[in-house]
Formats: sequence, structure tokens, C-alpha cells
Amino acid sequence: MIIQTPGSDRFKPLLDILNISEILEPIILPATMGNSLPKASDIVTKGEIARFGRELSQNERACAISHSRARAIIASSKEGGLVFEDDARIINLPNLEAAVTEFLSGSRSSIRALGLLEYRSANFPDGLVLNQPKLHRLLAEVPLAVATVLTPSAAEVLLRSAGRSSQIADWPYSSCKFYITSPGTVLHGDSNTESVIGDSSTRIHGKSHRIYTKTGLLSRFRRLLQKLDTYLIRYYQSK
Repeated sequence: MIIQTPGSDRFKPLLDILNISEILEPIILPATMGNSLPKASDIVTKGEIARFGRELSQNERACAISHSRARAIIASSKEGGLVFEDDARIINLPNLEAAVTEFLSGSRSSIRALGLLEYRSANFPDGLVLNQPKLHRLLAEVPLAVATVLTPSAAEVLLRSAGRSSQIADWPYSSCKFYITSPGTVLHGDSNTESVIGDSSTRIHGKSHRIYTKTGLLSRFRRLLQKLDTYLIRYYQSK
């Protein structure tokens, strides 16, 4: 499934590659855009500040809603599926197909998500085929939701969690377990794409968590896990 920015053709390079696949069936899902959303309620902004220490932008909220709409479709499927943002760029289709087949061949009732991104700036030979992809468990979530494989159960759990947390993040708190591939099979963007979420310097900032509150401690612990994951990803994808 490709989350497509309305009025943009930047999804076409991704669609052209997926149309070649014999096991993947691309679906185009028009993205929710920030300018179509009403002003966030006080409940929503308080939830955002409690988790992130700031209010999110309308485009960030819209991005989370778009992912939830995609997950709703996958949650109702039998096999699971992939969610691509439209600036995802596949490095090598056989690599990706091998990783997806390996990941979804396990129990479909398992609550698991697989990140497909390659986080290094690396060029891979066109003929490289990964017959036995290496999958590695992370401590927290995959850093970006640009290209992710979800089991039906994972999509359902993430969808429920997003509903409880007022659509405040691509990855709402949940019991989902996250993995990455080594090497990655997808790059984030190319020379012709840029973020539609916007410059982070224009975002509205709130107060940081108080360190010794329950929320503050949990937030700091999660950030520690995310920091450790950056080193794990670097290690896994360097091998």
C-alpha cells in the first residue's frame, strides 16, 4: 500500500517497481493532509505535550492518521501487508520480496512489524539478491515508518493504540515488536523528493517532562531504548 500525497506524482517510481512484482499488489491510498484537519482539541494537544513535550503540527497529525487508515486495511486482511510512504525508493525488488516472505511466513497472529529502510548511505550492486534476509529485533520502534511490513495483528494493535492516544504519532505506544532487515531494502527519498511534514523549526514547542514523574521517567527510558537502537541498527546493517 502506498500513501500518496494528493496532487503529486512522486509515488510513480515506487509504483513502477511494485508493478513488476509477482507477489505484491500495490494499492494507492490518498494521504490525509494537514490543511484538511480541524483545529486540534485541548485533549489532543495535552496528549501530545504529555508524550512529546510539544504540540504536533497539523501535517504530523495528518501523517499519523494516514498510517492508521492504511493499518485498518491491513488489519482486515488475512496475510498482512506493507505500508509505503510515497517517497520510499526500493533498492532491489528481489531483496524486498525475500524479506517480506520471510517475515510474513511466521504466525500471522503475532504482533510484529518489520522496518525495511536502509539507514546507511550505501550503493548496492543491481544484481545483489538476498536469498536469506537477516531480521533483527529492536528494543523500541523502528525510527521511521517510511516502509514497513505489518502482520494483521500488529496493524490491529497499532490501530487501537492510536485511537486511545488521539492519533499523536506514527508509532503509538503498543505491544508490537519491531524488527529491521539487514541489509535494508528501501531508501528514504531521492534527489527529487522532500518532506511534506515541514521544517521542524516551525513546530510548536511545549514544556519538557518533569524528570521524576512517571511520564517523565517512562519517556526518558523510551528515548534511551531508541538511542540504543540507533547503535544496533548501525551494527546490524554494517555486517
